[in-house]
Amino acid sequence: MQKAFQDAANDAGLITDSVAFSFSADLSGDEIKNAIDHLKKTQFRLFYVICFDNHLKPIIQTALENGIIGADYL
Repeated sequence: MQKAFQDAANDAGLITDSVAFSFSADLSGDEIKNAIDHLKKTQFRLFYVICFDNHLKPIIQTALENGIIGADYL
C-alpha cells in the first residue's frame, strides 16, 4: 500500500517521503518514535497515515509529544 500511495502522489506531481514499520512493531520500543522523528526532520506539514488500529493511538501520541500535530499541521 505504501508504494501505491507514493506512486499516486508522484503521478500527481507531489513530493513525498515515507516511513514504514512492521505490523509487529514493538509499541513500547523506538520504532514509532524513530518514524515520527524522521517525519519531523522533513519539514512537511501534511501527513497521511496508513496504519493498523493498534498503532494509531501510539502514533498520534508520539506525534503530539514531538510537536507535529497542531495548527501548523494537517
